[in-house]
Amino acid sequence: MATVYLAHDVRHDRKVALKVLRPELAAILGGERFLKEIRTTANLQHPHILPLHDSGEAGSGQRTDAAGGEHHLR
Repeated sequence: MATVYLAHDVRHDRKVALKVLRPELAAILGGERFLKEIRTTANLQHPHILPLHDSGEAGSGQRTDAAGGEHHLR
């Protein structure tokens, strides 16, 4: 459904996980399923689950969420 990347948060100089919804799936399924996952993840608190710090849309319209810090897609 999405691709997860290891990214670098330049503001805080740390590694983050960046999850990007594939545009072809967003066109078929709509972004609502991904938004539901973001809302659910944002409310989870467990030592083995990365906290959700940010979510949004990239300039290309792709929905993203980041565990660990800010993100920018180029």
